[in-house]
Amino acid sequence: MTLLVSGSIVFDQIMNYPGQFTDHLKPQLIHKLSVSFDVERLTKSMGGTGMNICHTLGLLQQHCILL
Repeated sequence: MTLLVSGSIVFDQIMNYPGQFTDHLKPQLIHKLSVSFDVERLTKSMGGTGMNICHTLGLLQQHCILL
């Protein structure tokens, strides 16, 4: 049996930040929040709800088609 799966397909972008965000946020200026952070590493991978469901079904040895 083939399952049809409807869901999103996205690229996940995982960033590794070595510090704590709270080190750079000032509570008295939180209403004017404008920050940028340097990250050590950026990892891109396929993701999304539809992709995750199909991947898990594949691990369960179920055949599926992503719409």
